[in-house]
Amino acid sequence: MVDFEYTAVDINNEISEGSIRADSSSAVVNILKKQSLTPVLIQEKSEKSYFNKKSIRFGNSSHLSNKDITFFTTELATILNTGTTLPKALELIKAHSSSKSTVALCDDLIRYLNQGNSLSSSLNRVGSFDNFYLSIIKAGETSGTLPQALSDLESYRINLAETRSSIISALIYPLILLASAFISIAIMLTYVVPQFAEMFANSGFELPLLTRVLASMGHFLAHWWLLIVISIVFISAYISNTIKKESTKTRLHGALLSIPWIGGLITKINTTRFAKSLSTMLQNGLEINESLSIAKNTLSNIAMTKAIDIAQSEIRKGQKIADSLNNTNVFPGLAIELISVGEQSGKLSETLSHIARIYEKEVDTSIKRFVTILEPTIIIIVALFITLIILSIVMLIMASNEMVI
Repeated sequence: MVDFEYTAVDINNEISEGSIRADSSSAVVNILKKQSLTPVLIQEKSEKSYFNKKSIRFGNSSHLSNKDITFFTTELATILNTGTTLPKALELIKAHSSSKSTVALCDDLIRYLNQGNSLSSSLNRVGSFDNFYLSIIKAGETSGTLPQALSDLESYRINLAETRSSIISALIYPLILLASAFISIAIMLTYVVPQFAEMFANSGFELPLLTRVLASMGHFLAHWWLLIVISIVFISAYISNTIKKESTKTRLHGALLSIPWIGGLITKINTTRFAKSLSTMLQNGLEINESLSIAKNTLSNIAMTKAIDIAQSEIRKGQKIADSLNNTNVFPGLAIELISVGEQSGKLSETLSHIARIYEKEVDTSIKRFVTILEPTIIIIVALFITLIILSIVMLIMASNEMVI
């Protein structure tokens, strides 16, 4: 049996707090339901630190992480869906959050709300929320569906985080493998090969060509590694500054889309983001041109962003969304066809949501295939380098034996 602390709301929307001893959180939920209470928060009971008291504040609401924003959105959506008022909901989140930034956020929002501001304008004053987030909140306030708007934002942010996490997780092992291979080859080139080469050179043997080449590479790496590192840093800084120029970045992003496989993956990732964000905004009552203006800012590829700008100008002239996007030649044909069907059926937001799910799965499949191919490719390349190093040593030994004979 474990002691659980709970916060719940009764049929009159009054907040009830307390503790229950039970086997699991599910058991606590059942007990509360029997008491006609709707659970809002359930957690294992623990001693509260002095620094978690409400009177102590060290957080800064202007420096919220993505995790903090997602947690805040989830908690606020859950509590408001129980019928709790917004100020009470913020008080609950503040009371039970372990994040100092979230506590600071709730303090700021409560203060702004008490001054007569709406939630969207209060969040805008905090400064950690993008236009997409603020627009959805404003649409929810205007239509009286704020809890649903927050639930939509919660789903959007969680799905986006899962996609980002899956990409990072898939690339971790290949990157570790690549780093390990680089270190192993560097050690063999800078230490092993030069040692053998020097030993036999001092004996008067003529080193084989392959051994001389690898020994020279090892000597250069061992004595000029600092210069190599500085050169890489300066070259990277130069490329980074060049890429920051709008014209260069636009050309580069356009060129990336034309590269086989890589261009397709970038297109799928951005199509997923575009469809998700546009669907979320349309579901919350935003008009199409406003939605497009915000949705394009969720894309990571400037060429696709500019394509949406062109499509918008055509839509304002009365052209259909699918036709306008199709004329840009950057969005996948399947997505265009489905958008056209959604327009004709009057279910565009649902269709966009379906498009997002389709391309989300395709992105996941593409990344898994890429990693499946990348791992053996790295192993083969490393094996070739090590084979060359071993071969250079073997050739050296064989040459020395011939000289002795």
